[in-house]
Amino acid sequence: LTNYIWGYLGDVVPPFNVTASVDGASVFLQWDAGPQESQEKVTGYNIYFVSDVDDSKVLIENLPGNEFSILIDELSPGETYQVIVSAMEGERESGFSYPVFFSI
Repeated sequence: LTNYIWGYLGDVVPPFNVTASVDGASVFLQWDAGPQESQEKVTGYNIYFVSDVDDSKVLIENLPGNEFSILIDELSPGETYQVIVSAMEGERESGFSYPVFFSI
């Protein structure tokens, strides 16, 4: 669904265009802000690692609603990671972004 349809349906708009740039044992994640009318309601973003074994999610960071990137460091060499991001409007959480996969 597009971010406009998410907003039209009254749901919290998830982050779009999440990208990962690897540098050594670190990764820089960034994503696009939603449309202005929905972005004004966003209070934060949750960043999760997703297990490749059982799809369980581990919250690794919560960012304020005006931040659209994060540097995650001290990752394990030789590992492949899957990351998803969600947006928060108070206590309401959006669906998840498309997953981003990267290897260190």
